[in-house]
Amino acid sequence: MLPFASGIPNLTPNWTQVTGLGTAATGTLTTSTTDTTSGRVLKVGDFGIGSDPILLGDNTSLDVPVDKFTSLLTHKNGTVAAQYGAGLQFKHPSGRLSRIFMGSLAAVRLFVIQTQLDASNNQTHQIAEVLHSLNTTTDSNGFVKKASPIVQLFSSEIKFNDEAEKQKLYFEKIDIGDYLLKGSLGFAQEGWYIEVPKDANGNTVVAVEYSTLENGD
Repeated sequence: MLPFASGIPNLTPNWTQVTGLGTAATGTLTTSTTDTTSGRVLKVGDFGIGSDPILLGDNTSLDVPVDKFTSLLTHKNGTVAAQYGAGLQFKHPSGRLSRIFMGSLAAVRLFVIQTQLDASNNQTHQIAEVLHSLNTTTDSNGFVKKASPIVQLFSSEIKFNDEAEKQKLYFEKIDIGDYLLKGSLGFAQEGWYIEVPKDANGNTVVAVEYSTLENGD
């Protein structure tokens, strides 16, 4: 209800003259994007909500402020994604928090980070990388494995995962059971292997003999 004086409405009344406003009309706005003062009214951008995320800085520490309920964040850390990324942060009681963090570059890497305070009030972190369709592959025996450049060889074609596709490999069938892969960078110095089909009992059903040419084919 607006107050009237001499029959003319007051179009710019003081808030104390207007009834039915409730307490929000007199609320104090936050003074910064990280203002945690009790009773303050949030603005767009506070704690990274509704605007560009809060930049935590180009650093190599996983330590972050633990006095936030939730926020968007960007971060750079060699032990996590070795690249910039963004995510969500959720606060728990006793200074603990959880983060979901995704790297922002071509290699899609997703992490769950649990943070808590130790006896000396220092932050400690547990990091788990999430396995998904872009960083794993399922072999011919149905096992999920961490993805690296992988080529699947069939009798009349080859199939690649994303990592191998970048190498522009070519397939040539020399004879029955004799194949040539061209354009490869060759086997890795360590960790590589050839996965062969197995029967229901885990026994291999074929034998593989291989060699590498001087040009890596």
